[in-house]
Amino acid sequence: MLISSPVTNYSSVTNTIGYVSSHITDFRRTIISIQNITSILET
Repeated sequence: MLISSPVTNYSSVTNTIGYVSSHITDFRRTIISIQNITSILET
């Protein structure tokens, strides 16, 4: 248990980082697409 628990913690941390970073990327894409739509509407 003592040997496996740090490994489990590490994997959960990397999973969380991957999850968060992927959502940040989606969020950025959404913002960019909204900016594109607004610029199209303004012209």
